[in-house]
Amino acid sequence: MNTNEIRISRAWLCGGLGLFFWAGLCASAGAYQLVAWGEARENQNVVPGTVGEVTMAAAGKWHSLIANPERTVVAWGGLVSSVTNVPPGLSEVLAISAGYEHCLALRSNGTVVAWGENGFGQTNVPAGLDFVRSIAAGSQHNLALKWDGTIVAWGRSVDGSITIPPGLSNVVAVSCGNGFNVALRENGTVEAWGYDVGGVTTVPPGLSNVVAVSAGSAHVLALRENGTVVAWGQDSEGKIDVPPGLSNVVAIAAGGAHNLALKSDWTVVAWGRTEEGQTTIPAGLSNVVAIASGSTSSRSMALVSTNIQTYYRDADGDGYGDPGVTTTGPLPPAGYVADNTDWNDNNKSVYPGAPEGPDGVDNNGNGQIDEGARDAKTCFALAQSIGSAGAGWSRTFVMDLTNFRNIMIQDGYQNYTVNYLLYYNIWTGIYLFDYDVGAFTAVTWLTNLDL
Repeated sequence: MNTNEIRISRAWLCGGLGLFFWAGLCASAGAYQLVAWGEARENQNVVPGTVGEVTMAAAGKWHSLIANPERTVVAWGGLVSSVTNVPPGLSEVLAISAGYEHCLALRSNGTVVAWGENGFGQTNVPAGLDFVRSIAAGSQHNLALKWDGTIVAWGRSVDGSITIPPGLSNVVAVSCGNGFNVALRENGTVEAWGYDVGGVTTVPPGLSNVVAVSAGSAHVLALRENGTVVAWGQDSEGKIDVPPGLSNVVAIAAGGAHNLALKSDWTVVAWGRTEEGQTTIPAGLSNVVAIASGSTSSRSMALVSTNIQTYYRDADGDGYGDPGVTTTGPLPPAGYVADNTDWNDNNKSVYPGAPEGPDGVDNNGNGQIDEGARDAKTCFALAQSIGSAGAGWSRTFVMDLTNFRNIMIQDGYQNYTVNYLLYYNIWTGIYLFDYDVGAFTAVTWLTNLDL
């Protein structure tokens, strides 16, 4: 996810039709300034002076919605007053989404709050709904994606829009349009259902490696892992005509009849309907970390960072960066971190404070090699006793051989989390560890060995 390489993981859509965050960025990651443009009938693109810093945003038909660093919500615009009457006491908000004239908020306890126009029951959250991962508001219906990969729907039913397709599971993201839905599975494939205007529920054959989806009023965008965009649905006003050569895209947002794409250089590309100015990017707009629109909206929104930092390449993935290889930007690209204290970025077992192993390397950078490492012959003798723990015990070491921090011991009764590596036999490749055994005293002989 940088200017040199696109590697996008399966998306968590923060707020469904709300803000699509680059690199899975959610509310806790930072605070930014909101820029809005396009239709302004109800002043919905005029950001109130009291808004201040913003962590996420969503666009309804004639209203706007933001969450701030305090995890509370502000709404403005709208044709009905109820849509801007945020429920008193609403707090700990992790995601927001805006429909035609209603709003959704996902709280940190996994529950959903809804308010606004309720002509089709769209603000009647199903009783007992919890363990929700993300939310999506359509024109007059909603979806809630649960942590088990299943979906709950409510509100207006149009051609089965709130009837979940049988067998649909392992879903990681959802988005709602005008009476239809689109879901992204964990394996990168897409399913759509509901009101099929313009073929919007007919997913392009062979579409795969998708990491994010966004539904407009009658069209859909899909972002692929390689940073390219696929569009389908009603072919009018150029909304499914992806600009030629568009690449290095890290986030997408579909509006009613227009689209936004955020690129890895922190700039925005727009296409589709232009009458309300929603595709006219404000001059000088840069350092954008997130974009938003909505399936009923003719408005565009962007979160802009003023905090430009230096990040350092972390080629070995140990969380520590190479001070000699840098990039700058409002967020760290994939493979870069804020830390710059790694002196060997090609070995993930070498970093400040790393545990020492008998590998001939100064792992922790204190100028000593293998200090405290156990004698290999002693290790060999003790390692052979692993098989004598008692009848019925089958023990397997599951680990990352290059990083002793990711180790677990498994046996027939339970898993044990390793405290630290005791020693390693360089001849047999057998590792022995100190670990917590709880009530299982039969294996305490592996704990606190006196060598």
